[in-house]
Amino acid sequence: MAVRTALALATALALDARWSKLPGGPSARSGACASADGGAVHVFGGYLEAADGSRSVSNDLWRFADGTWTEVAAASPGAPRPRLCSTLCETKGSLLVLGGWDPGAKGDGGDILDDVWLYEKGAWTELDARLPGPRSRHAACSLDDGRVVAVTHREVLVYDPKTRSVRKQETTGRAPPPQAAASTSPPSSTGPLPYSSGAARTSRARCATTPSFSTATRGPGAR
Repeated sequence: MAVRTALALATALALDARWSKLPGGPSARSGACASADGGAVHVFGGYLEAADGSRSVSNDLWRFADGTWTEVAAASPGAPRPRLCSTLCETKGSLLVLGGWDPGAKGDGGDILDDVWLYEKGAWTELDARLPGPRSRHAACSLDDGRVVAVTHREVLVYDPKTRSVRKQETTGRAPPPQAAASTSPPSSTGPLPYSSGAARTSRARCATTPSFSTATRGPGAR
């Protein structure tokens, strides 16, 4: 009886997952950043991959909702500098871009960026806030109160939508080794924030770790 119940439950919870190609949407690309707000997915920038194998970097912004792709903001000089390996997060109805890498001309190494941009009310705005230094290949996610937590290869950063500022978050416990191209996701209101699958260079080998840290507030004035 217990086996039958387990099989019935497994069948009821099974997903019907399948791939299907949608019309339109962003051109082929890699290194773009994306953010989901529950009702839509936004994609920003990245390497554009042409059919002949050539690449260029973009700063366009796309939105996917209700089965349809829409170009929200075309590539333009008024947008953040073209980039990849950045982060995009929803915060209080706006979209936040933190850092990234503009590879520049072939062979020159490009520039790693420290700028902070906000897309709101149909326009891009470069904020006065800056990251502690050039950062790329980091991970970020939004909290319920609109703050954005970014984990770089050096530190944890917090963007505050009330002050539009970025500060370094003090942490306790043993931190993971420096990592790049990791991922994170929003936690519960007081639960741990998972951070995983980054490439970490150690003295012996490259490894992947799955640490987490709590975002719970410790009390008035807690930082």
